[in-house]
Amino acid sequence: MLTGEKSPVDSLIPYNTLAQDIPRVLRGFQCQHHSQPWIVALFHGLHFRCTGTLIGKQWVVTAASCNTGYPLHVRLGEQNLFHIDWSEQLRISSRVIQHPEYNSKTNRNNIMLVKLLLPATINKYVQLLQLPSNPPAANLTCVLPGWGTNAFHNVPRTPGRSKPLCKHAPLHSDVLFCGNITTLADDQCRNTNPEHITKNMLCAGVIHGGTDFCQGDPGSPLICQEVLQGIASWGFEGCSLAEWTGVFVKVYNYVSWLEKTMKSG
Repeated sequence: MLTGEKSPVDSLIPYNTLAQDIPRVLRGFQCQHHSQPWIVALFHGLHFRCTGTLIGKQWVVTAASCNTGYPLHVRLGEQNLFHIDWSEQLRISSRVIQHPEYNSKTNRNNIMLVKLLLPATINKYVQLLQLPSNPPAANLTCVLPGWGTNAFHNVPRTPGRSKPLCKHAPLHSDVLFCGNITTLADDQCRNTNPEHITKNMLCAGVIHGGTDFCQGDPGSPLICQEVLQGIASWGFEGCSLAEWTGVFVKVYNYVSWLEKTMKSG
């Protein structure tokens, strides 16, 4: 969000809003065309559900809260949800594997692997994103891409918050948005919500500068120096408010589980 500005939550715009109608809510920017080739759009039937990240030819990582209990339809090489660019690859999931200790009430271990029935074809539009070999540093400027559903109420809310800030119907942009946000140190992160932040969570927002993080969706990747450091998890209902941070799964702490699960199939 731009310094000193707030977006009123009662000015939300209609479902399937076009990109040119978005800026008052999403203060990020349209991602450069196909600059995020690892980004994945996950659908439940015809309905956009979540964002994911391609980390293996047959594997997508996303938030466990994205599980519908049904096979997910997967779009790779996607930029515009409502326009065919002929760069897209369509797949369907053969398995979804939630972290065995995922807790939907506390959002702990909110991470999930989606196995594709057929592997992705790697090209300039579809590529893998690297897993981290080191934990994220504090005050690191990162990119958060997504189609914008985290501005609204159908995403995991801050534990302990009984009511969402937004009561309007969910919506998203047609094109992929990006935003620059900054990571917080672990102690700063815990201080934002001491009862619910764990060592496996990472906070990032615009407190130290950036554009916005309303463009994030459940499962959106937090990309720092072209490495997957976070997965959007919860706390995004205040994304258009000043001094607010979102909470991400700290991917570094789950690399062993991810690699072991992918290897075992």
